[in-house]
Amino acid sequence: MDTEPLRQRLIRAARTSPLDDRVPAAFERGIIARLLHRRAADPVSLWAASLWRAVMPAASVMLLTGLGVLLLGEPQTEEIVIPSDTVLLADLDPPEPTP
Repeated sequence: MDTEPLRQRLIRAARTSPLDDRVPAAFERGIIARLLHRRAADPVSLWAASLWRAVMPAASVMLLTGLGVLLLGEPQTEEIVIPSDTVLLADLDPPEPTP
């Protein structure tokens, strides 16, 4: 369907219609009243609202991660034991010369 002739007729009709300079009654007063009753943005309220919006996504990620670890994680079969004196004194030993 060719819409160009319809578009041209609508544009022609819009250009030939007279402009209406009237403004709805009390339009300015309504806008001013809305602006005056509007509260200023409180940074603490904005921060709190953002945190509350993030609760559900964070909780779902936490639950999915926990379930993944419980269901898909492999149990550790060997216990890793490192002598404590080796760990504590490892930095104090002088480096061995390389030949």
